[in-house]
Amino acid sequence: MADLILKPATHSTQFGCYSERGLMSYFMFVVLPTQVGDFLADLEFPKDIANPFAHCRGTHPRSVIFSELNFGNEGFGCPDGAIFVEAPIPTMVFLETKLNESYAASCRRSSYNSTIRGQLELRWRMTELHRSERYRDYGGTRYIQETPEFKAIYQLEDSAFYGHEDRQDDTWPGSWRRLKIVDGVKTFLDMLALCEDRVYYCAITKDESNPFDAVDPTIMPRCGGASWAVSRRYFCWLPVGTILRAEPAKVEEANSPDDEQTSPPT
Repeated sequence: MADLILKPATHSTQFGCYSERGLMSYFMFVVLPTQVGDFLADLEFPKDIANPFAHCRGTHPRSVIFSELNFGNEGFGCPDGAIFVEAPIPTMVFLETKLNESYAASCRRSSYNSTIRGQLELRWRMTELHRSERYRDYGGTRYIQETPEFKAIYQLEDSAFYGHEDRQDDTWPGSWRRLKIVDGVKTFLDMLALCEDRVYYCAITKDESNPFDAVDPTIMPRCGGASWAVSRRYFCWLPVGTILRAEPAKVEEANSPDDEQTSPPT
């Protein structure tokens, strides 16, 4: 049975946060709106990589907070959260949490979709395919669809998907990881496009120090054919204690007369 963690809501009410999903929902929608700037400034990037959000400490930048996004189990997975922030130009941070596992322990799971490396790679794959406009139209509907080049890079580890007997015919659209660009997905992708290459991927794990400086290089996230030395600047880390101990700041401290709501792009 997963843990049930009680968190403050008001002076007389608590939230019962069941498991990782409940705790992350509380963090994203109750805590984070009161301290987005400090959260971003706390992100730990690999050694010698400057935090691009360091200037956000003590500020409340315009942002949109997402929790429980769904890009499909046969598409690009389900991020634990994401933050679209104007810092000062549009930037996106995807969040992936392993409340009870270290980075390396998560990577030992048998299912690619459930390892933190796989989750980070799926988000990167979607972002890069969208940025480079790798689209296919089926029946009048547009999809982001993986390229043969990407399939060649990821198919060995992503074997449960690509190795399925129903996906051995490359002419069948379902043989490729793809995502239908409609409704809320389209709204999110429109915002993601504004971020250009300013997209970052945060692992929140049960490590004592930044795993991107310590774990075996063979389990680092892969960004297409780029080397880790080049792609490492897009990855950052926080310890799970950041989520476990987090409580909302006082409302009057989080809001200022100059703050405005961010609206989705039209």
